[in-house]
Amino acid sequence: IDPDRFRNGEWNRTDCSLSSNTYSADFAIASTALVVIGFAFCFFGSRFFKLVLFFTGFVIIGGITFYLLYQHLPCSVPEFSWVVVGTAGGLGLLAGVLTVCFYYVGIFSIGAVGGALATLGFLSFLNLSYIENHSWLPITIVAAVAILCGLVALKLQERLIAIPMTALIGAILLVYGLDYFVENTVAVEYTLNLLESSAERPKCVQTWVMLGTWPFVFGAGLLLQCLKTGDKESDSRGRRRDPSYQRLRMKDRY
Repeated sequence: IDPDRFRNGEWNRTDCSLSSNTYSADFAIASTALVVIGFAFCFFGSRFFKLVLFFTGFVIIGGITFYLLYQHLPCSVPEFSWVVVGTAGGLGLLAGVLTVCFYYVGIFSIGAVGGALATLGFLSFLNLSYIENHSWLPITIVAAVAILCGLVALKLQERLIAIPMTALIGAILLVYGLDYFVENTVAVEYTLNLLESSAERPKCVQTWVMLGTWPFVFGAGLLLQCLKTGDKESDSRGRRRDPSYQRLRMKDRY
């Protein structure tokens, strides 16, 4: 995402031809990484569940930190831009480690992220006029669904959520990574603008194609993992290694 274009509301272009796209090496590398990570998570994610947990914690805290710092620091100054990237990356790494080390934190996080991403995807098809008249509604819905999905994930545990949540998160990352090469992240920026109730309907057909693609990719990933690539022996292995879970087991014995 180009933060300056997102901030200035210049994301919704009128020229829909592919020849109008502009590419840069850093954004291309980042988008390619998203595509690769999304593909791996969507179709093989339950086999790399700890990596998914780490990535989830990293994205939540790192992304929020980057957004908040970018809004309040003069990132046009090179020194401040490095401070923003370094701080967001450091806190993201710390959060990623914590989600791996503390099983229940990781399970709640992956459920919350999956719920939030899916809700944002569905919100993109709602009536914008109603959202604009209720500016609090999008962020409230996303937060409520995220918390609910996190609690449900805690109840179901790794055995039942590993495949659907990794397929969901991977599908959205895969499609949003491809969106840069198709239309320079217009679909991504439209979705994020919904949280601020400042989005207008995209003018290009390919934007709606990208927005409608991730449910089909999710379905394909879910089916493939259930039938072929899913780790069917992951039942509570991470939970058994969590110190808090071990303490609860010790209390049950006595």
